[in-house]
Amino acid sequence: MDQTLLKYWKACLQDAERKAIAPKGARITLNIGDKILKFVPLKSIPVIFPDWKAEDSNEKQKVMIAPCILLPEFENGWTSQSERPEYPFLITATMLPDGKLTVCENESDRIPIFIRKFLEPNAANDRTIASLSKVDQLLSNFNTEETKWEAYWQACEQLFKKATGKTFSTMNYYDNPEIIIIKASERNMAQPIITLYDKLLKDDNTTPHPLLNLLIQTKSANALPIPTNRKVYCNQEHWAQMSSDFPLSISQRETLAMYTTPECADIFVVNGPPGTGKTTFLQTVIANRLAHNILNNPEEPEIIVASSANNQAITNILKDFKAETTNDTTHPRLSNRWLPELDTLGLYLSGKKELQQQYKMMFNPKGDGFPAAYDTPERQEEYKQFYLQCFNNFFKKNYQDETKCRQFLRKEMQALQKKIILCIQAAETTEYGNRKENNILQKFIRKFHKPLPSYDKVIEQWTLTEEFKERYEKISSNPEYGNLPYTEDMAVRLDISYRYQMFWYAIHYREAEFIHRLSKCDEGKQRTRSLYPKIKTFGLRNACFHLYFPFSTQVYDLCGERKMGCSLIQWNRPADCRRIRTSFTRTCRSLLQFGQASDFSR
Repeated sequence: MDQTLLKYWKACLQDAERKAIAPKGARITLNIGDKILKFVPLKSIPVIFPDWKAEDSNEKQKVMIAPCILLPEFENGWTSQSERPEYPFLITATMLPDGKLTVCENESDRIPIFIRKFLEPNAANDRTIASLSKVDQLLSNFNTEETKWEAYWQACEQLFKKATGKTFSTMNYYDNPEIIIIKASERNMAQPIITLYDKLLKDDNTTPHPLLNLLIQTKSANALPIPTNRKVYCNQEHWAQMSSDFPLSISQRETLAMYTTPECADIFVVNGPPGTGKTTFLQTVIANRLAHNILNNPEEPEIIVASSANNQAITNILKDFKAETTNDTTHPRLSNRWLPELDTLGLYLSGKKELQQQYKMMFNPKGDGFPAAYDTPERQEEYKQFYLQCFNNFFKKNYQDETKCRQFLRKEMQALQKKIILCIQAAETTEYGNRKENNILQKFIRKFHKPLPSYDKVIEQWTLTEEFKERYEKISSNPEYGNLPYTEDMAVRLDISYRYQMFWYAIHYREAEFIHRLSKCDEGKQRTRSLYPKIKTFGLRNACFHLYFPFSTQVYDLCGERKMGCSLIQWNRPADCRRIRTSFTRTCRSLLQFGQASDFSR
């Protein structure tokens, strides 16, 4: 494995942690000479903490201290450098309610920060106080176990002197040295990822890392050509659709055709500005993968994880993955969850417990949160009876076993698959004519095939379902969907009917499987306790979304051998490309495999 990119990515993250203080912003300035700073005057605290009040404050605050200053340098009355003072060295401290300063509880916060722009190699117009290699060597030997404030301050100054040859007071105003105090910014956010990079860099290449190898490969994949209309609308790999409200747009169908083509590479990128349908496309991909998995490999459920560098992107996805819950098991709808208390298809993997009223959440690798409360064998019989009532009343059956329900649903999915392919073939033949047979064997096989029904016959059969007919009439009232060619019209009809049915049959199949697996667990034990410890590191600072059935899935390490099928990356702007490495490594370390690129913005 080529480690060049890993070293570069690690260096980028480390440099990002060493960012300078903003030239403007709230700060406290103290003039104490060369003395050790021991406390912050109470009257000054509201400058950086406006809501702070001495009489009712009992909270500790984290602050950053700049004990030295790089002053502007002048020549002939002009400065070629910054006209503002700059702060090359920062110390993080904890401020008690009385203003007293103490050493931070977290050892990682005790490591002083040399601002990267002042360490060589750096830009030609930036001043230099030390070399990066020397600073790294000194920091690696810095004692983070010191807990006494005076000794810790002196250790920081000694570190600074070894690196730069100067003390705090000599790199400051000559006559009246000053110290700057600001509210601490969020640093060390990248430390778990840097630790992961260190682990990978020390690897002796005995552990396979399939996803990582895909990300760091320097070989570029060939761009896929834009598919023809025939391939776009006659896509026989498009089996499932999550929503019946609207069919896919042309750009979404083009992207799906590229995604499902056998020539698709292992990394698939969807790019486009907000509101262009990336999340809707993501829904279609997930629905399609779910259906394909059950029909082709039902015993090995895929895990699908969406990860983002910001929480809002994930909560936006979760809003679109809301599902209707019901207490009326006598008249259930296909789009209801047939398990009690479930109103979503997604699990929010985050440490923000204050959001648990809005989302079904998991807080750590042990499954604490909703999974720990829900995946309990004691409730298995309750879940089973609720599910069977919904299933039997919807399908007019009288099954007493969830295994029979699964068998029935899979057979129905297989029948839907045949209907979808038959409809596509009928529309394709009507619009483009019969495909030409290229050899004698194909012609021979064709003679024994049952002839395709006519397009009109297929439509006649399709309209027998009143619900389909009503949906289509509502959609076709829009001029955009009027008088479409045969294949485009059929694609619209399939999206709101058979493909939509296929998705919900797949969901209910996995629900039945969840009940069956729960019945195999011993009472008093939670399935999540045995499942989730397999996740070595859980990036809870980064928001994740997990498709939830509930947990009829297995969890794999990001660096493990097993490939879990295909997912995709989506982002809104090119700048996000720089953050995708962080997003990948923060994902809950489940193995994903990715496919190639399309562009909604064309």
